[in-house]
Amino acid sequence: MAPRPGLRLVVQLEGQRRVFPLGTTEVAVGRSLDNAVQVDDDDVSRRHCALRRDTEGAVLVRDLGSRNGTSVNGATIDAETAIAPGDRVGVGNAVLTIEASASESSTADSPAPNAADRIGPLLDVVAAVAELGSPGELDALLARATVAMLGATGAERAVLLLAEDETTPEDASADDLLVAAARDASGADLGSDPGISLSIVGDVLARGEGVCVVDTQQAGDLGRAASIARHAIRSVMAAPLVASGRRFGVAYVDRRVHVREFDEQDVGFFQAIASQVAIAIENARLQRAALAAERRKRAAVEAENEELRAAFEARGHILGQSPAIEAVRTRLRKVAPTDATVLIEGENGTGKEAFARALHDLGGRPDGPFVVVNCAAIPETLLESELFGHEKGAFSGAHARKIGKFESADGGTIFLDEIGELAPNVQAKLLRVLQEREIERLGGSKPIAVDVRVVSATNRDLDAEVKSGAFREDLFFRLRVVSLAIPPLRERGEDVILLARHFLATTAAEHGRAVPALSGGACAALRDHPFSGNVRELQNRVRQAVIMAEGDRITAADLELRDPGDLPEEDRPPTLADARAETEIRVIRDALRRAGGVVVRAAEELGVSRVHLRKLMNRHGIERE
Repeated sequence: MAPRPGLRLVVQLEGQRRVFPLGTTEVAVGRSLDNAVQVDDDDVSRRHCALRRDTEGAVLVRDLGSRNGTSVNGATIDAETAIAPGDRVGVGNAVLTIEASASESSTADSPAPNAADRIGPLLDVVAAVAELGSPGELDALLARATVAMLGATGAERAVLLLAEDETTPEDASADDLLVAAARDASGADLGSDPGISLSIVGDVLARGEGVCVVDTQQAGDLGRAASIARHAIRSVMAAPLVASGRRFGVAYVDRRVHVREFDEQDVGFFQAIASQVAIAIENARLQRAALAAERRKRAAVEAENEELRAAFEARGHILGQSPAIEAVRTRLRKVAPTDATVLIEGENGTGKEAFARALHDLGGRPDGPFVVVNCAAIPETLLESELFGHEKGAFSGAHARKIGKFESADGGTIFLDEIGELAPNVQAKLLRVLQEREIERLGGSKPIAVDVRVVSATNRDLDAEVKSGAFREDLFFRLRVVSLAIPPLRERGEDVILLARHFLATTAAEHGRAVPALSGGACAALRDHPFSGNVRELQNRVRQAVIMAEGDRITAADLELRDPGDLPEEDRPPTLADARAETEIRVIRDALRRAGGVVVRAAEELGVSRVHLRKLMNRHGIERE
C-alpha cells in the first residue's frame, strides 16, 4: 500500500503564520482555548469548525454552528466539504490552508517545521504570558502552551508537569510533579496519566538541563527504561521549568509512532517556550500569593474593625450608623492605636469627650489614667498650676506641693477640652511640653519627664484664631497632627432616633422605671428638630421626658417638640431628613440597577461597605431588582 501523504494545517491571521500537525483525529478550530487550534479573533466563534481526514486520506471541513459561518474559497459551506492543498478556508478573519509534509506512513524521519512554523507558536506563548491578567487564567495559559509546544516541534504529544507545592523554596523532585496540562496533536486532553517517560523527566529535573533523544531504540540503557518500553516512545525532548533560581517543573514532548529528528533549532525554540511558560507560571503564582496575602490582611483588618466596633458599643462611647459618624469612626480606628496628638473639632454638645475617651480606650495605653481638663472652666491665674502643678511656697497660698494634670496623666491620656480658651502665656508653656515631653512645676527648678498622649478639643475655628493672632500657629500644628471633625446631630440622619432610644433606656434604668417607647409623632418631631445643642440637647430632652411623661409612651409634647403631623398637610414643609431619605433611596436604587442587583458592586460604586448598604436598604425598604 502506497504511503498516505502527510499534511499540516496552516493558520494565517494578521500577518502571523502558525502551523499545526493534521493527523487522523478530528481537529477543532475556534476562539476558545479548549480547541486544538485556537484562533484569537472576535469574529470566530468559541467552537467554529472542525477538520478531519477520512479513510482515503481526504481532508473534510464542517461548520460547528458558528455565528459567521465557514467558507471554502469564498463560498459559505452548509455541509461537510472536502478541501485540498491550495484551498482557502475562511474562519472569521483567519485563513486556513493545508500543506503537504512528508509521508505519514513512512518510517523515515518526518520533516522539521521551518523557522516561520516555529516562531508563530513561540510568539503565541509570549503573547499569552503578556495577556495573563490573573492567577485564574493560568490553566488557560498552560493549555495554550501545550498547543504551541506541538506546533513548534512537530511532536505528537506535549505535557507540562509542575510541583504540587508551589511554596517549597528548594528544587522539586520527580515525585513532587503532577501533570498540569497534556494534549496530543489533535488537541485531545490526555488526562492526568498521559503515559510519558518518567525516567527522562526525573533526569531533566535532577540535572537542570534539557534532554533531546532522537530515537530511543538507539539510545542504549535509556531505550530499555521501563516507561520508554511500556509506552513505546520513540523520540523525546524535555526541558526544566526554572524561575527565581528554582526548578519547579518540566516541559515535555514526544513521538510514539515515528522517529522525529529534533535539531538544534528545535531544542532552542523548545527551551525558549519552556522559559516563557516558567515566567508565566511564576508570575501567576506570585499574583496568587499576593492576593492570598491581601485577603489575609483584609480579613485581619475586618476582624480588627469588628473588634473595635464591639469595643465602641460595649463601652457606649459612640452610637450611630449614619455615613457621617461612620466616617469619623473609621478615622478614629486608624489613629487610636498610635500615640499621635489629636485635635477634635465640633460644635458644643456633639460629644467630643466621648471621642477622646474612645481614643484612649482603643489606644495603646487603655489601662493608664484618662485625665480631663476643661480649659474654659479654670481661671487663667490658676490654669498653669492646674496643668503643671506647683511646689510648696511657689506663690501665696501654696502651702503644699501639688501634682498637676500632666503628671497625673503620666502613662495615659490628657484631654484638654476647650483648648481655644488658653491664654497666650499658657500656650507657650504647653508648646514646650509637647516639644520636650517634660513639664516643670511652678516654683520648681528641674524638668519632669511625662509620658502622656495629648488629645484636645475645641468648638472654635482655630484656623481663623491663628490668622487673627489669638492662637499660636506653632502650637496649633503641634495639637492637630491628626484632626477629627465631629458632625452635628442634624447631619446624622436616623442616628437621632438611635440615640434617643439609648438615652431612654439609660435614664429609665437610673430611675428604676420600665423603658418607655417613642410614639410615631415623637420620632417625626426628633427627625424634624435642628438640635442646635446637638447630642447634649437630645439627652436633656429625653431625660426630662422620662421623668415627666405619664404612661409608657413618649410623645412629642413630652420632649417639648412640635409633632409635624399636627400641621395641615399643605402647610407641612419637607424636612431635611425627608430630603436626605428621598435622595438616599434614589441613589441606592440607581446604583443597584447599574450593578444588576449585585449589592457588593453597588456598595463599591457608592463607596460604602456591603453591610452599611444593606442597613440603608433595610431602613428604606429597598429590595434588589
